[in-house]
Amino acid sequence: MRKTRHTHLGILHSLLFQVLREEVISLKPDLDDIIINGQELLKHCSGDDSFTVQEKIDAAKTRYRSLDERLSTSLQHLDEALPLARNFHDTHEKLLSWLQHIEPELRAPEPTGPLAEKVVEVKH
Repeated sequence: MRKTRHTHLGILHSLLFQVLREEVISLKPDLDDIIINGQELLKHCSGDDSFTVQEKIDAAKTRYRSLDERLSTSLQHLDEALPLARNFHDTHEKLLSWLQHIEPELRAPEPTGPLAEKVVEVKH
């Protein structure tokens, strides 16, 4: 069961990475069109209009770079978090297993087993 959960975490991680990367990549042709059209427009502008168009082109480039950098940073955080999530799941499963094993002993009217002395101490 543990390997299945690890596999699911790995698959979800990979899918999320792939979907986000494809989403950002799908925006690149739009950015390229904006740049080409903006440069073409610059040829027909002068003065303040030229400056405004260039600002818009630069802003579009900056936003795309920023988006790409944020995606890279987020994916790096996901990569770092995946082993922690796996470790958490392993530890959680161990705790649940231990609780299932020890619960009958704790519920018994007269404790038995290796923890009997400690149970008696805790009850008194």
